[in-house]
This record gives sequence, C-alpha cells and structure tokens, in this order.
Amino acid sequence: MSGPEGAGAGTVAAVCPPAGIFLFLPAGARCPVGAPAATGSALMEKTRNPYFDVLRGTIIIMVVGIHTFNDGLSLSGGAACLAGAAREAFNCVVPLFLAISGFFVGRKPVERRADRWAFWRRQLPRVYVPYLLWAMPHFVLALAGGRSWLLSLALLLCCGYGVFYFVALILQYYLLLPLIRRHNTRRGLAVAAVVTVAATGLVGYVTMVRGIGLPLLFSGGLTPEWWLYFALGVYLGTHRRDYAPRPLLLAALLFFAADVAETLWLNGLHDGGGFGVKLSSVGYATAVVLFLFSRRVEEAVRRRAAWLRGLAWLGRLSYGIYLAHVPCLMLLRRFVALPSWLAEWAAALALTCLVLAALRALLPQRLHRWLALV
Repeated sequence: MSGPEGAGAGTVAAVCPPAGIFLFLPAGARCPVGAPAATGSALMEKTRNPYFDVLRGTIIIMVVGIHTFNDGLSLSGGAACLAGAAREAFNCVVPLFLAISGFFVGRKPVERRADRWAFWRRQLPRVYVPYLLWAMPHFVLALAGGRSWLLSLALLLCCGYGVFYFVALILQYYLLLPLIRRHNTRRGLAVAAVVTVAATGLVGYVTMVRGIGLPLLFSGGLTPEWWLYFALGVYLGTHRRDYAPRPLLLAALLFFAADVAETLWLNGLHDGGGFGVKLSSVGYATAVVLFLFSRRVEEAVRRRAAWLRGLAWLGRLSYGIYLAHVPCLMLLRRFVALPSWLAEWAAALALTCLVLAALRALLPQRLHRWLALV
C-alpha cells in the first residue's frame, strides 16, 4: 500500500541480478552478458512510476471488496458461486501489497547498523502512527463494550483489531529486511516458498478443515505465512524483470481454477465458508505477482496511464484507504442496511474516499503523513 515505503516508493530502478536465476522465472530474467551490475539509488528514475500507483489502486478496491464480503456464504446457486469465485480472485491482494512493499524498500541500504537504525526510525513510525490513530475507534468501542482496558490496549498496540493484521505484517517485514536482503538469492526464495506453503497449509487445515476459529492476528498476521511474497518483491526489485508474462498468466489461471475447486470442497465441508488464502492460492498469488511485475506488462499499462488517473489517485492513498475504510465500514453498517455485497462494497469505498479527501482539504499538510493522507 502506498505511503509506508517512504521516499522513492513510486520510482523504479534497473538492476542486473547476480549469478543465478530465480526458481520460478524464465530465462528472460537473466541479466545480459556484460551488462553492469548496479545497486543504490543512482539508477532510480526521478519521476514517480504511475504503474505501481495504478496497481495499488486496483488492489485496494479489491481489499474493500474482501472486507464487505460475507465469508459464511453457502455456494448453493449460480449467483453465489459467481460471487465466491470473484472473492477467490482477490486472494492475491495481500501478496501483491507485500511484494510491492518489498520491491521498493528492498533497495534501501540496511547492511550497516547505522543504516538499519536509520531505516527503522524513518519507516516504522510512518506505518505504525497512522494505524494507531485510525484504530482508535476500535479501542474506544472495546472499552465502551466492557472489555478490560488492559486487553483493549494490548489489542491496539499489537494490531489485533480486525483486519489491521496487515500493519503487523509490514512492521515485521521491515524489521526482518536485513535478514531477507542477506538471503536475496534463489536458495533464499526457495526456503521462503517452503515456509509459506507449510504455514499456509497448517493455518488452512486448522481454520478451514477443522473449523477452529483463530484471531486474524494469528491466522494472517504472522511472518511465515506471507514470507515468500515480501521476499519475492525484494528479489524483483534488484533483478531484471524483462521476462515473458504469458506463461505466468496461464499458470495463474490454472492455479485459480484449483483455488475455486478447493473453495467449493471446503464450502461443502462446513455448509459455508472456505474463502480466503489456502494452499492452491499460494501458486495463484505467486503467478499473479510475477505476471504483474513483468516489465512488459508494466510498459503496456504505462502507455495507458492517462486513462487510469482515478486508479492512480486511489493507489497513492491506498494505505490511508486501507486504514480508514475499517471505521467507515463500521459507521456505514450501523446506520445503513444495503441490499447486496456490491452495494456495500461501492458505498464503503465511496465513503472512505470522501472522508480522506475532506481530511486532505481541511488539515494542514504537515499532518497528512501521520494520517496516511499522502
């Protein structure tokens, strides 16, 4: 999501890879023989890359769609199955946001101790402070509902309210960035893939097969389940991306079909549910990340950037939309009963954008970064 990556989050760098090639990439990802290896910011473009803003804008729309979806839906009819398939298509959103974050912060210098501390001092507050402010309604409502102040405060500080587990993920990966950078190799990605598959399978078995409910902070907010995607973003940010996208699109479609089939099985197992990240969606999300990070796909979208300014605006505010849509959705559901998923989805997104636009207009600019308004 836009914002937490800090300066340079919208710029791109052309960097040649070291010896070896990423396990899942075709040979086109190799650096040409004799091409110079490059690191640092010297090769970064000075202008913001609209492609990643458009990408973030598209993804944040899907995020709001996920959080307005009825996860207990029973897939017993054609309309329900269509809605369920659309929901499963969104299983790539968290992997994509993590990959984008890793893509940009993975270039920042963190080898020396002084650089690491400078990175953490700069980046962690940019993520954590806006979260604390936007999560305050949850904290107040928890106290008003009779929950102990100690537990309420612990949930606030640990990103334990609802869908804010993503904030905990970003904080963990920023702290782990030096380790991930140290193992930014083919072998490191293979290890990350094994860890992600094992963690996803374990969480899926406990929550979807056994039907044991876990807080989102534990089922989705811990490092192992998403390790591959952040590490993949770091890798792609420091390697050439001029590989052919079509085989990856085919792989994404095949894994998506498997994802839908697995969802249908899980949905029948408990007469509802089964939506969300599962083993088949690891392959689906990985293929989608690689497809969308292909330089050829990026260039095709950038040629149409003028037509996608609305999505780019959403992308620049995507972290703010993510944080603000939670209280906005709570407010919407308290006062308005909407007839369908699509209606609630559109209303929640529109209300959130209006709130952020109003805050940007009313508040002094020096406060914008602390409310994720930039």
